[in-house]
Amino acid sequence: MEEIQDLRNCYDPNEIEDYDDEKLAWMLFIDGCAVLCAVHYGMKGDFQKLNTKANLLVFAQLDFFLLENQIPYRVLRILIDSAIEPQKWKQSITDFINRNLMTNIHHDEHKSQMNATKGREDYAHLLERLRKELLTGDDEKDKQHSNMIGRMLLRCGDGRKHRIRKTFRSIKDLKESGIHVEPNKTNSLKNISFYCRFLGKITMPRLLVDDSTAAMFMNLIALEMCRPVGTSTTSLRDEEVADLFNKISRDLVPDQDKYSGVVNDIHRFCNNIWTPAVAQVYYSHFSSPWTFLALLGAIISLLFSATRAYLSLPGNRPENERNP
Repeated sequence: MEEIQDLRNCYDPNEIEDYDDEKLAWMLFIDGCAVLCAVHYGMKGDFQKLNTKANLLVFAQLDFFLLENQIPYRVLRILIDSAIEPQKWKQSITDFINRNLMTNIHHDEHKSQMNATKGREDYAHLLERLRKELLTGDDEKDKQHSNMIGRMLLRCGDGRKHRIRKTFRSIKDLKESGIHVEPNKTNSLKNISFYCRFLGKITMPRLLVDDSTAAMFMNLIALEMCRPVGTSTTSLRDEEVADLFNKISRDLVPDQDKYSGVVNDIHRFCNNIWTPAVAQVYYSHFSSPWTFLALLGAIISLLFSATRAYLSLPGNRPENERNP
Protein backbone atom coordinates (compact mmCIF):
# COMPACT_ATOMS: atom_id res chain seq x y z
CA MET A 1 0.00 0.00 0.00
CA GLU A 2 2.89 2.34 0.66
CA GLU A 3 4.20 1.80 -2.88
CA ILE A 4 0.86 2.57 -4.53
CA GLN A 5 0.55 5.79 -2.56
CA ASP A 6 3.98 6.89 -3.71
CA LEU A 7 3.06 6.00 -7.29
CA ARG A 8 -0.11 8.07 -7.02
CA ASN A 9 2.04 11.10 -6.31
CA CYS A 10 3.59 10.72 -9.76
CA TYR A 11 0.29 11.57 -11.45
CA ASP A 12 -2.05 14.51 -11.61
CA PRO A 13 -4.66 13.75 -8.91
CA ASN A 14 -7.49 14.88 -11.19
CA GLU A 15 -6.50 12.32 -13.81
CA ILE A 16 -6.61 9.29 -11.49
CA GLU A 17 -9.40 10.25 -9.10
CA ASP A 18 -11.65 7.57 -10.64
CA TYR A 19 -9.12 4.82 -9.91
CA ASP A 20 -8.92 3.20 -6.51
CA ASP A 21 -5.66 1.64 -5.35
CA GLU A 22 -6.47 -1.78 -6.77
CA LYS A 23 -7.45 -0.49 -10.22
CA LEU A 24 -4.44 1.79 -10.39
CA ALA A 25 -2.08 -1.01 -9.32
CA TRP A 26 -3.56 -3.34 -11.95
CA MET A 27 -3.25 -0.69 -14.68
CA LEU A 28 0.37 0.00 -13.79
CA PHE A 29 1.09 -3.73 -13.67
CA ILE A 30 -0.28 -4.27 -17.19
CA ASP A 31 1.49 -1.22 -18.62
CA GLY A 32 4.78 -2.09 -16.93
CA CYS A 33 4.71 -5.69 -18.15
CA ALA A 34 3.91 -4.50 -21.68
CA VAL A 35 6.89 -2.15 -21.66
CA LEU A 36 9.29 -4.75 -20.27
CA CYS A 37 8.20 -7.45 -22.70
CA ALA A 38 8.31 -5.14 -25.71
CA VAL A 39 11.80 -3.99 -24.75
CA HIS A 40 13.18 -7.41 -23.79
CA TYR A 41 11.88 -9.49 -26.68
CA GLY A 42 12.34 -6.62 -29.12
CA MET A 43 16.04 -6.40 -28.25
CA LYS A 44 16.32 -10.17 -28.73
CA GLY A 45 14.42 -10.02 -32.04
CA ASP A 46 11.92 -12.59 -30.77
CA PHE A 47 8.78 -11.06 -32.30
CA GLN A 48 6.74 -14.27 -32.19
CA LYS A 49 6.39 -14.09 -28.42
CA LEU A 50 4.99 -10.58 -28.80
CA ASN A 51 2.63 -11.65 -31.59
CA THR A 52 3.50 -8.57 -33.62
CA LYS A 53 5.56 -7.48 -36.61
CA ALA A 54 8.98 -5.89 -36.36
CA ASN A 55 7.91 -2.59 -37.95
CA LEU A 56 4.99 -2.22 -35.54
CA LEU A 57 7.24 -2.95 -32.58
CA VAL A 58 9.64 -0.20 -33.67
CA PHE A 59 6.82 2.35 -33.54
CA ALA A 60 5.73 1.00 -30.15
CA GLN A 61 9.25 1.32 -28.74
CA LEU A 62 9.49 4.92 -29.98
CA ASP A 63 6.23 5.65 -28.18
CA PHE A 64 7.94 4.70 -24.92
CA PHE A 65 9.80 8.03 -25.11
CA LEU A 66 6.76 10.21 -25.65
CA LEU A 67 6.23 12.51 -22.70
CA GLU A 68 2.55 11.68 -22.37
CA ASN A 69 3.23 7.91 -22.36
CA GLN A 70 5.63 7.77 -19.41
CA ILE A 71 4.99 5.46 -16.49
CA PRO A 72 6.96 5.72 -13.23
CA TYR A 73 10.33 4.00 -13.43
CA ARG A 74 9.64 2.57 -10.00
CA VAL A 75 6.95 0.37 -11.57
CA LEU A 76 9.54 -1.16 -13.89
CA ARG A 77 11.98 -1.62 -11.03
CA ILE A 78 9.37 -3.39 -8.88
CA LEU A 79 8.47 -5.74 -11.72
CA ILE A 80 12.12 -6.45 -12.54
CA ASP A 81 12.95 -7.23 -8.91
CA SER A 82 9.99 -9.64 -8.84
CA ALA A 83 11.14 -11.53 -11.95
CA ILE A 84 12.91 -14.89 -11.87
CA GLU A 85 15.99 -13.47 -13.61
CA PRO A 86 15.97 -9.76 -12.74
CA GLN A 87 19.43 -9.08 -14.16
CA LYS A 88 18.32 -10.21 -17.61
CA TRP A 89 15.39 -7.77 -17.69
CA LYS A 90 17.49 -4.96 -16.23
CA GLN A 91 20.12 -5.46 -18.93
CA SER A 92 17.42 -5.30 -21.59
CA ILE A 93 16.40 -1.85 -20.38
CA THR A 94 20.05 -0.73 -20.39
CA ASP A 95 20.57 -2.03 -23.93
CA PHE A 96 17.33 -0.39 -25.05
CA ILE A 97 18.41 3.01 -23.73
CA ASN A 98 21.83 2.52 -25.28
CA ARG A 99 20.36 1.78 -28.70
CA ASN A 100 18.13 4.85 -28.61
CA LEU A 101 20.88 7.29 -27.73
CA MET A 102 21.17 9.94 -30.42
CA THR A 103 24.93 10.06 -29.99
CA ASN A 104 26.23 7.59 -32.53
CA ILE A 105 29.00 5.76 -30.69
CA HIS A 106 29.93 2.09 -30.47
CA HIS A 107 27.95 0.13 -27.91
CA ASP A 108 31.07 -1.39 -26.39
CA GLU A 109 32.54 2.05 -25.72
CA HIS A 110 29.38 3.29 -24.08
CA LYS A 111 28.76 0.14 -22.07
CA SER A 112 31.32 1.06 -19.43
CA GLN A 113 29.80 4.53 -19.10
CA MET A 114 26.32 3.11 -18.53
CA ASN A 115 27.62 0.55 -16.04
CA ALA A 116 29.09 3.41 -14.03
CA THR A 117 25.57 4.70 -13.37
CA LYS A 118 24.10 1.24 -12.99
CA GLY A 119 23.43 1.54 -9.28
CA ARG A 120 21.81 4.97 -9.45
CA GLU A 121 18.37 4.10 -10.79
CA ASP A 122 16.58 7.07 -9.29
CA TYR A 123 14.95 7.99 -12.61
CA ALA A 124 11.41 9.25 -12.87
CA HIS A 125 10.72 7.31 -16.09
CA LEU A 126 12.40 6.04 -19.26
CA LEU A 127 12.50 9.47 -20.90
CA GLU A 128 14.39 10.90 -17.95
CA ARG A 129 16.87 8.03 -18.02
CA LEU A 130 17.49 8.72 -21.71
CA ARG A 131 18.04 12.39 -20.89
CA LYS A 132 20.50 11.61 -18.08
CA GLU A 133 22.50 9.25 -20.27
CA LEU A 134 22.75 11.97 -22.93
CA LEU A 135 23.89 14.62 -20.46
CA THR A 136 26.09 12.67 -18.04
CA GLY A 137 29.71 11.77 -18.45
CA ASP A 138 33.09 13.28 -17.78
CA ASP A 139 33.40 16.36 -19.98
CA GLU A 140 37.18 16.39 -19.39
CA LYS A 141 37.71 12.74 -20.32
CA ASP A 142 38.06 13.27 -24.08
CA LYS A 143 39.09 16.92 -23.97
CA GLN A 144 42.24 17.93 -25.83
CA HIS A 145 44.41 20.92 -24.96
CA SER A 146 46.18 23.44 -27.15
CA ASN A 147 49.94 23.09 -27.58
CA MET A 148 52.45 25.94 -27.41
CA ILE A 149 51.89 27.09 -31.01
CA GLY A 150 48.13 26.97 -30.50
CA ARG A 151 48.31 29.03 -27.33
CA MET A 152 50.42 31.62 -29.15
CA LEU A 153 47.88 31.87 -31.97
CA LEU A 154 45.05 32.30 -29.47
CA ARG A 155 46.95 35.00 -27.57
CA CYS A 156 47.52 36.91 -30.81
CA GLY A 157 43.82 36.87 -31.65
CA ASP A 158 41.16 39.43 -30.88
CA GLY A 159 40.94 39.51 -27.09
CA ARG A 160 37.56 41.20 -26.94
CA LYS A 161 34.84 38.95 -25.59
CA HIS A 162 32.65 37.63 -28.35
CA ARG A 163 29.00 38.44 -28.12
CA ILE A 164 27.02 35.21 -28.11
CA ARG A 165 24.54 35.11 -30.94
CA LYS A 166 21.90 32.61 -32.01
CA THR A 167 23.87 31.90 -35.17
CA PHE A 168 27.58 31.42 -35.56
CA ARG A 169 30.12 31.09 -38.34
CA SER A 170 29.37 28.58 -41.07
CA ILE A 171 31.48 25.46 -41.58
CA LYS A 172 32.89 27.05 -44.74
CA ASP A 173 34.08 30.10 -42.79
CA LEU A 174 35.57 27.90 -40.08
CA LYS A 175 37.49 25.80 -42.62
CA GLU A 176 38.83 28.92 -44.33
CA SER A 177 40.18 30.00 -40.95
CA GLY A 178 41.83 26.62 -40.43
CA ILE A 179 39.28 25.02 -38.08
CA HIS A 180 38.21 21.40 -38.49
CA VAL A 181 35.32 19.61 -36.80
CA GLU A 182 35.84 16.05 -35.57
CA PRO A 183 33.80 13.67 -33.37
CA ASN A 184 34.84 12.75 -29.86
CA LYS A 185 34.26 9.42 -28.11
CA THR A 186 31.82 10.49 -25.41
CA ASN A 187 28.04 10.28 -25.40
CA SER A 188 27.43 13.56 -23.58
CA LEU A 189 25.78 16.25 -25.68
CA LYS A 190 27.46 18.80 -23.41
CA ASN A 191 30.97 17.71 -24.36
CA ILE A 192 31.92 20.32 -26.98
CA SER A 193 35.43 21.75 -26.90
CA PHE A 194 37.93 23.67 -29.01
CA TYR A 195 41.70 23.39 -29.06
CA CYS A 196 44.47 24.62 -31.31
CA ARG A 197 47.57 22.79 -32.54
CA PHE A 198 48.79 24.72 -35.59
CA LEU A 199 45.19 24.38 -36.85
CA GLY A 200 42.04 24.65 -34.77
CA LYS A 201 39.77 21.70 -33.98
CA ILE A 202 36.23 21.60 -32.62
CA THR A 203 35.30 18.28 -31.01
CA MET A 204 31.72 17.28 -30.35
CA PRO A 205 29.76 14.03 -29.98
CA ARG A 206 28.46 12.22 -33.02
CA LEU A 207 24.74 12.67 -33.59
CA LEU A 208 22.66 10.03 -35.32
CA VAL A 209 19.85 11.73 -37.24
CA ASP A 210 16.89 9.66 -38.41
CA ASP A 211 13.10 9.90 -38.50
CA SER A 212 12.86 9.69 -34.71
CA THR A 213 15.48 12.32 -33.82
CA ALA A 214 13.18 15.35 -34.00
CA ALA A 215 10.52 13.69 -31.86
CA MET A 216 13.14 12.60 -29.33
CA PHE A 217 14.52 16.11 -28.98
CA MET A 218 11.06 17.65 -28.71
CA ASN A 219 10.09 15.31 -25.88
CA LEU A 220 13.39 15.81 -24.05
CA ILE A 221 12.99 19.58 -24.27
CA ALA A 222 9.37 19.33 -23.17
CA LEU A 223 10.48 17.27 -20.17
CA GLU A 224 12.92 19.97 -19.11
CA MET A 225 10.29 22.69 -19.49
CA CYS A 226 7.47 21.06 -17.57
CA ARG A 227 9.37 19.22 -14.85
CA PRO A 228 10.54 21.21 -11.82
CA VAL A 229 13.27 19.63 -9.73
CA GLY A 230 11.94 16.94 -7.44
CA THR A 231 8.72 16.13 -9.30
CA SER A 232 7.90 13.46 -11.85
CA THR A 233 4.30 14.09 -12.84
CA THR A 234 3.14 12.21 -15.92
CA SER A 235 -0.23 11.77 -17.61
CA LEU A 236 -0.50 15.04 -19.48
CA ARG A 237 -3.56 15.44 -21.69
CA ASP A 238 -3.01 15.40 -25.45
CA GLU A 239 -4.05 19.06 -25.62
CA GLU A 240 -1.56 19.97 -22.89
CA VAL A 241 1.26 18.18 -24.69
CA ALA A 242 0.41 19.88 -27.99
CA ASP A 243 0.27 23.26 -26.28
CA LEU A 244 3.62 22.57 -24.61
CA PHE A 245 5.27 21.75 -27.94
CA ASN A 246 3.86 24.94 -29.46
CA LYS A 247 5.44 26.98 -26.66
CA ILE A 248 8.86 25.36 -26.86
CA SER A 249 10.23 27.72 -29.51
CA ARG A 250 8.85 30.77 -27.68
CA ASP A 251 9.53 30.03 -24.04
CA LEU A 252 12.74 27.98 -24.08
CA VAL A 253 15.59 30.06 -22.68
CA PRO A 254 19.06 28.91 -23.83
CA ASP A 255 22.04 28.94 -21.50
CA GLN A 256 24.18 31.62 -23.12
CA ASP A 257 27.19 30.93 -20.89
CA LYS A 258 27.35 27.15 -21.39
CA TYR A 259 29.71 27.28 -24.37
CA SER A 260 31.00 30.84 -23.98
CA GLY A 261 34.58 29.63 -23.47
CA VAL A 262 34.50 27.57 -26.67
CA VAL A 263 32.89 30.40 -28.66
CA ASN A 264 35.38 32.98 -27.40
CA ASP A 265 38.37 30.77 -28.28
CA ILE A 266 36.99 30.22 -31.79
CA HIS A 267 36.43 33.96 -32.12
CA ARG A 268 40.03 34.71 -31.07
CA PHE A 269 41.39 32.09 -33.47
CA CYS A 270 39.34 33.28 -36.46
CA ASN A 271 40.25 36.94 -35.88
CA ASN A 272 43.99 36.26 -35.81
CA ILE A 273 45.72 37.78 -38.85
CA TRP A 274 48.02 34.75 -39.11
CA THR A 275 45.50 31.90 -39.08
CA PRO A 276 44.15 32.38 -42.66
CA ALA A 277 47.72 32.29 -43.99
CA VAL A 278 48.55 29.22 -41.92
CA ALA A 279 45.37 27.51 -43.15
CA GLN A 280 46.17 28.38 -46.77
CA VAL A 281 49.65 26.88 -46.47
CA TYR A 282 48.22 23.73 -44.90
CA TYR A 283 45.47 23.26 -47.51
CA SER A 284 47.89 23.97 -50.37
CA HIS A 285 50.80 21.77 -49.31
CA PHE A 286 49.88 19.46 -46.41
CA SER A 287 46.22 18.50 -46.88
CA SER A 288 47.08 15.24 -48.71
CA PRO A 289 50.15 13.05 -49.24
CA TRP A 290 50.32 14.06 -52.91
CA THR A 291 50.47 17.79 -52.22
CA PHE A 292 53.12 17.17 -49.58
CA LEU A 293 55.18 15.06 -51.99
CA ALA A 294 54.81 17.76 -54.64
CA LEU A 295 56.07 20.35 -52.16
CA LEU A 296 58.94 18.07 -51.13
CA GLY A 297 59.85 17.52 -54.78
CA ALA A 298 59.82 21.26 -55.44
CA ILE A 299 62.09 21.87 -52.43
CA ILE A 300 64.54 19.16 -53.57
CA SER A 301 64.51 20.59 -57.09
CA LEU A 302 65.28 24.05 -55.74
CA LEU A 303 68.13 22.64 -53.64
CA PHE A 304 69.63 20.91 -56.68
CA SER A 305 69.30 24.08 -58.73
CA ALA A 306 70.90 26.16 -55.99
CA THR A 307 73.73 23.64 -55.65
CA ARG A 308 74.39 23.62 -59.39
CA ALA A 309 74.32 27.41 -59.50
CA TYR A 310 76.77 27.58 -56.62
CA LEU A 311 79.13 25.06 -58.18
CA SER A 312 78.97 26.85 -61.52
CA LEU A 313 80.52 29.99 -60.06
CA PRO A 314 84.12 30.50 -61.28
CA GLY A 315 85.58 30.39 -57.82
CA ASN A 316 83.93 27.04 -57.05
CA ARG A 317 84.97 25.15 -60.20
CA PRO A 318 87.78 22.57 -60.13
CA GLU A 319 91.16 23.97 -61.21
CA ASN A 320 91.31 21.89 -64.41
CA GLU A 321 87.94 23.35 -65.54
CA ARG A 322 88.82 26.98 -64.94
CA ASN A 323 89.63 29.17 -67.91
CA PRO A 324 93.37 29.90 -68.35
